[in-house]
Amino acid sequence: MEKLTMHPDYLGIPNGIWPTLGGARSSGEGVVIGLIDTRISPAHPSFASLSSLSSNSKLLNHSRFTGTCAMGDHFFISACNSKIVGAQYFTLGAIAAGDFNATRDYASPFDADGHGSTSSHTASIAAGNNGVPVIVNGYNYGFASGMAPRAWIATYKALYTFGGYMSDVVAAVDQAIEDGVDILSLSVGPFTIPPSPASFLNVLEMQLLFATKAGVVVIQVAGNAGPSASSVLSFSPWITSVVASVTGRKYNGTLILGNGQSYSGMGLARDTLYQVAATADFCESNNSIGFLESSHNAQPFITSLSEGKLIICTYTFDFEYENASIIRVSETMRAVRAAGFIMTMDSDLGSEQVKGTMSP
Repeated sequence: MEKLTMHPDYLGIPNGIWPTLGGARSSGEGVVIGLIDTRISPAHPSFASLSSLSSNSKLLNHSRFTGTCAMGDHFFISACNSKIVGAQYFTLGAIAAGDFNATRDYASPFDADGHGSTSSHTASIAAGNNGVPVIVNGYNYGFASGMAPRAWIATYKALYTFGGYMSDVVAAVDQAIEDGVDILSLSVGPFTIPPSPASFLNVLEMQLLFATKAGVVVIQVAGNAGPSASSVLSFSPWITSVVASVTGRKYNGTLILGNGQSYSGMGLARDTLYQVAATADFCESNNSIGFLESSHNAQPFITSLSEGKLIICTYTFDFEYENASIIRVSETMRAVRAAGFIMTMDSDLGSEQVKGTMSP
C-alpha cells in the first residue's frame, strides 16, 4: 500500500496533472485500463463503485469499450460496477496442459493468487479510487489512491498460481483489443535474453504490435530475470516497459526501555508496553545460540513463554546470503504468538552499528 499512499505525491501528481484534469476524482475519466494478470478482488475498497455513476451508461458515452463481465466462482455479476467495467478469464491452454485446478485457481475472474496481493495490486496502482483509508491492525498508513483514480478497469485473467500459458495470454490480449481498452498492462514478459535479433518476432510480441497498431497503449513489466542488476528483458520498441523502484520513505520508530534508554530504528508498532527478552530466553536450551538468534524455526520456542512478548532477534550472516529473511522471522513470531520482534544487527557484519530496528 506504500505505492498508493505515497507515490502520487512522490511523482508530483496531485499538484501537477490532476488539477489540469479537474482534480483527482476526475483524472482518468473516460479511459479504460485493461490488465492481464492474475485478476482482481472486487470487494476491495479501491474498486468500489464510483458514487456519482449509478450505471455504466456514462462510460458508454465516453468510450468505445464493449467488454463484458464473466460470472463464476467467487465472482458475481455485482462485482462489476461503475469502476470494474469488464472481467474475463482465459483457461483453455492451462486446462489442455493439465495445470488448471478449479478448486485452487477459480474458474472466474476472481484473484486467487493476489500476485503480491498482483492484478488487484497493479489495478489499484493504476486506477484505484482516491482517498481510500489504509488501516491495518489499528495503524493508519494514510489514504490510498491510484494514479488515474477516475479511470475504469477491465481485467483479463490469464495468469494463475502456477504461472500461465502463451495461448491464454495471447487470447486475453486479443480480447482486450476487441473490447476497445485504451491502455493494456501486462504483468508478464520475457524470461531470457533473445538469442538473435529476430527473436522478438514471437506470437506475444506480434500480438502486442497489433494492439499498438489498433491504438492501444501497451505497458509491460521489464522483467525480473536479469541477467544482472538494472537489466531489462522487455525490449520491443512498440511497447512501454515499466520497472519497479524504491523511494526514500521510512517508517521510523523508537524503542524505549524501562530504564528510560531509547533506541531508534525503522518499524511499525503501537505505543504499548511489552515484556522484552532475547530469543534464547523463550527457547529450549539444546540449540545453538546462532540458530536461535536468527529466529527462522518455531520448533525450539516454548509458546507459553513467548506469547505476547517482544522478542529480540539478530540479523546474521545468513540474511546476507539469502538463507534467511525478515519475512521468515515474522512468520516464526506469528507461529509462537509473539507480540512482535526487534531486529538487531550482528556487529560482525560491518562497521555500521545498528542499535535495533522494530517491526510490527
